[in-house]
Amino acid sequence: MENQSDRGKKKEAVFMTHTERFILLKMKKDYQDIHFIRTLKYTRWDSAAFCWVISNNKGNLTMLRNYFGARLKEKDTEEVIRKGVSITPGVVAQSKSLLVVKYRKGRVRLIFRYEKELVKLIKTLPFYIWDQENRWWTIAHTEDSLAKLIKFCEERGWSYRYSEDLHHRDTMQEGKKSKDKENYREIPQSYLDKLSELRYSINTIKIYKACFSEFINYHKSKDLKDLSEKDIHNYLLYLVEDRQVSSSYQNQAINSIKFYYEKVIKGPRKVYYIERPRKEKTLPTVMSEDEVKKIFEVITNLKHKCLLMTC
Repeated sequence: MENQSDRGKKKEAVFMTHTERFILLKMKKDYQDIHFIRTLKYTRWDSAAFCWVISNNKGNLTMLRNYFGARLKEKDTEEVIRKGVSITPGVVAQSKSLLVVKYRKGRVRLIFRYEKELVKLIKTLPFYIWDQENRWWTIAHTEDSLAKLIKFCEERGWSYRYSEDLHHRDTMQEGKKSKDKENYREIPQSYLDKLSELRYSINTIKIYKACFSEFINYHKSKDLKDLSEKDIHNYLLYLVEDRQVSSSYQNQAINSIKFYYEKVIKGPRKVYYIERPRKEKTLPTVMSEDEVKKIFEVITNLKHKCLLMTC
């Protein structure tokens, strides 16, 4: 049954991508649409990826296209990956296809349908890590590693695709661009006066100003006095999940917000906590065995050579 609040509302666009086995659907919450989706066979809600996962069996794709019509915007699978949708490779990856995604400096993700020989190759590459939560491999981004992966795909007739995680790159830069936006909100003078009055260090003042400025411009449509604890929580969640800021930056943001509510307007003390996602552990870049051997070969001083080999 259609919910009362859905009547008269303009229907939002629905974004879809599909593979051989699954249809992935992202859309705004609409009770009528949800009721229709639940009538399809083998449908589930993926809370991690925040989308519907529907079996791509005969009829489901046609029914979705007929129901949503012009509202349906179909996207390429690779674009979904680039935008950071957290779906396991078993859902997204095509068979005999390797997608390599550069998600930060020096690291790439490998997304593919399970293949024993490819996994065996990955385990010979530098600093490989299996991400159990997302169910994909990550390796060091080196020309040699990519060349080996390309060769593997060519020999077996696999398709090879390389892309960059544009979503991650853009969100990391978003905080730096805030001052360039229209209707930029300035920090209240009372905030700046209190920082000076309490004789905070120049460096602390600089950090607090930057962090608090970003916070008030994130909620620039609301007056400061109207911001609730939920608004603060949503902003901190944005920093962690979208901006993917460091723990230290997150703590600085919290302290700058607490300073305003506790020191400037004399509100009650509050504790704000956002559980952070587990960080990927990476090993340092070290010299190969051949490189170390070459160093020993050119050392002529026996004493120096003995000391280095002992180390």
